[in-house]
Amino acid sequence: MAPLESRPRRQVYDDEGHTHFITFACNGRRKLLNQNRCKRIVISRLETTRKAYEGTCFGFVIMPEHVHVLIRFREQGLLSLFKQEWKRQSSVALVEHFTKTANPVLEYLTDQESHHQVWIPKQYDFNIYSRPKAIEKLE
Repeated sequence: MAPLESRPRRQVYDDEGHTHFITFACNGRRKLLNQNRCKRIVISRLETTRKAYEGTCFGFVIMPEHVHVLIRFREQGLLSLFKQEWKRQSSVALVEHFTKTANPVLEYLTDQESHHQVWIPKQYDFNIYSRPKAIEKLE
């Protein structure tokens, strides 16, 4: 297998009408989303952000340590903004919840400057071009 530096970078096209499969994980792959309240926070922020960017969500899954979503936007160029805003809003709300409930996981999400990192910085996404692939991801 080629070293990471020499591998070609996978291109994601954010064109009008493209459907995207997105997944991203909790910092340290911690199971931050085990509790129903945490799942509801992430889903609530998904809906708020989806509405703001006028996206159509075809399905999502919230797992203990990561999320998946299948989404499409009417306009091009919104994918990156959507991902950034969804992660930001859900991070703020989750940290607020962990703070209010004195959840000890908060110490693992806090760096030396007292910044919280709920999600890993990167995410994986790719374009869905066919109905069979969309169905596969939904299943």
